[in-house]
Amino acid sequence: MNNRAHHFRFQHFRTVGLSIVLSWLFANSLWADPPFTISGGLVTNYFGELGYTNSNFTVLITDPGSIWMPYNVLEIGWVQPGVQMIVTNGGRVLFTGAGPDGQVTSLASSSGSSNNSAVVTGTGSLWTNAGPLIVGYNGGGNNSVSILDGGTLQSVGGTLGYSASSFGNSVLINGTNSTWTNLGDLTVGLSGSANQLVLTNGGYVTNGAASLGSSYGSSNNVAMVSGSGSKWDNGGALYVGRYGAGNQLRVTEGGQVSSTFGFVGTDLADNLTGVSSNSVVSVDGTNSSWNISSNLYIGFSNSITISHGGQIINHDAIVTSGNNITLDGTDSAWIVRSRYNVDPDSRPERTPATSSKPRLP
Repeated sequence: MNNRAHHFRFQHFRTVGLSIVLSWLFANSLWADPPFTISGGLVTNYFGELGYTNSNFTVLITDPGSIWMPYNVLEIGWVQPGVQMIVTNGGRVLFTGAGPDGQVTSLASSSGSSNNSAVVTGTGSLWTNAGPLIVGYNGGGNNSVSILDGGTLQSVGGTLGYSASSFGNSVLINGTNSTWTNLGDLTVGLSGSANQLVLTNGGYVTNGAASLGSSYGSSNNVAMVSGSGSKWDNGGALYVGRYGAGNQLRVTEGGQVSSTFGFVGTDLADNLTGVSSNSVVSVDGTNSSWNISSNLYIGFSNSITISHGGQIINHDAIVTSGNNITLDGTDSAWIVRSRYNVDPDSRPERTPATSSKPRLP
């Protein structure tokens, strides 16, 4: 039986009260055109596809005990643009991903869909995904996910800008205890360009390996970690400009980044001839840091700036030619624990030399 032939469409649907349970498990789907609200109720269904016919509407899951539980697919902006999902005040979206069509959650799934958004805001508000979260899939760009004021997002993998047509997507993690726990790898710009990951005001993200600009055409993607308590923990390597050009990592105002390895403008440790170029790393401000437990590799023609007390810490440093590396300001430091192998053309400039305190072998 084709499950897509058994869709159920809500027209301004609203649940009120814990006693209301709506179930179409395994056989039916939810096409939400136009808006619906879940307040104090549970909705379970097979496909969760928002934005099939209509555009520019909002789905709201609000208050403790309010749960939306799609079983097989979750698409925010399937065909149409401007679809918004808001999870607030203790509401929960639990995507089990147990169906045969995979576990992918996506914004802008198809051509013609763009400018979609998901917001999880407030302590106890939760959005879980059994598989990867793709912000900007095969549609257009300018899709966004915002985790605010103690909200929580969970996924197994994450991508911003999956296709070349999907550009300018963003994920914002803002506020103390606002968290994205990603049990897989994270890519900011798989094929799309100008995507942004922003952690600020105590936001926290954890994932496996991470890449900014993972294809030759994926350029000008940015990861920014800003403010005391804001932290990006990479359980694997962090690539700033894996293949694409002009990708950036910016750490400011006490933000912190950690990774096992660091790669800037290059992909492989044994190939530093410049897979990409014009990548930018900036670590600025007291307590701002990029802490690399193993080695840092820097390819050809990139920019590294450590300023106003910022620090980069790593084991070995292997740097090829043509890079612009600057240390500026009191207590700004590049701490290399072991081997320092830097092409003479890329040796750090100390500006001013009397105030910078580079700690190099």
